[in-house]
Amino acid sequence: MGLAGEYNWTLNGGTLPNEKEFEYHWNTSGTRTFSLSITLNGCTSPLTEASIFVSGLPDAEIVLDEVDLCFKDTINLRSKFNDLNSQYVWMPEIFFPIGFDNEGAAVKAFSEMAGQIQLFVTNQYGCKNADSIHINPKHCCDLFVPNAFSPNGDGVNDEFRLYTEALQTVQEFSIFNRWGQRVFVSYTPAKGWDGIFQNKPSDAGVYHFYLKYKCSDGTVYFKKGDVHLIR
Repeated sequence: MGLAGEYNWTLNGGTLPNEKEFEYHWNTSGTRTFSLSITLNGCTSPLTEASIFVSGLPDAEIVLDEVDLCFKDTINLRSKFNDLNSQYVWMPEIFFPIGFDNEGAAVKAFSEMAGQIQLFVTNQYGCKNADSIHINPKHCCDLFVPNAFSPNGDGVNDEFRLYTEALQTVQEFSIFNRWGQRVFVSYTPAKGWDGIFQNKPSDAGVYHFYLKYKCSDGTVYFKKGDVHLIR
């Protein structure tokens, strides 16, 4: 049967429990110095010292540059802190499909759905920290309609047409002259007006458009406005 000795521990000069083994936890980083001597049968061993470095948790804070998010948007995400010695991993993978890298302090994500995006940071000492944000993309259905076009055959702005995304379905796109006569109608965004009416070039001036389209959430929108035909 072995004899039990007395373990004399100190930490930065302060005493610790006289146990052979124990656990110690820190809330702050820095260098800590332990010393140990053992007393057995009235004899005390020489003092032994050892220093360890306690790493703090890596900084993890997500920055989202976009304020308003739409479905199917590309989102710019970045960590507020960029430590070259730390690893940055973004999850879940549904927001990072093929072509979207989920590793690095700055990444691009895909707003496939509403949900939580998480950032996991691991520093060079294996210490881990995390942050998360909730995104709630909307059905964004505003179409861009130019306010002028010049059908002069130079290949630049020769057609008055809509600029849409896959989220919108055009149900009617009509153009009227100043007498209320419809000079053009289309039911697809791929077809624009080249300024021709009844096989003749229309006069320069202000024309009026009427637009009806449906968003991916089923909502129907209407838009009216003017366009300048320039010759």
